[in-house]
Amino acid sequence: AEDQGVAPAPALAGTLRAYPNPFNPEVEIVFELANADEVSVSVYDIRGRLVRSLASARLAGGEHRWSWDGRGDDGRKVPSGLYIARVVVGATSSAIRITLVQ
Repeated sequence: AEDQGVAPAPALAGTLRAYPNPFNPEVEIVFELANADEVSVSVYDIRGRLVRSLASARLAGGEHRWSWDGRGDDGRKVPSGLYIARVVVGATSSAIRITLVQ
């Protein structure tokens, strides 16, 4: 039998959202998984440097919310500016721009 080319369901069901955006002092990163999968949630600066690792775990399907308090992995507050919240699910990723205003 020949494969009919059925595409797998997208790992992220729906869109990656962040609110409030711009934010101070905290932003909530919201996404929905189609199925249980390995997920990492991270924040990068505009130059692509890792600022904060928020999660790295196997999560169940459904909606998930992660908060970022504007602090780096070292616990210090980061400066105002543009950041990228990135969610990696299996082999796919999605990113959204978030703005910290102090």
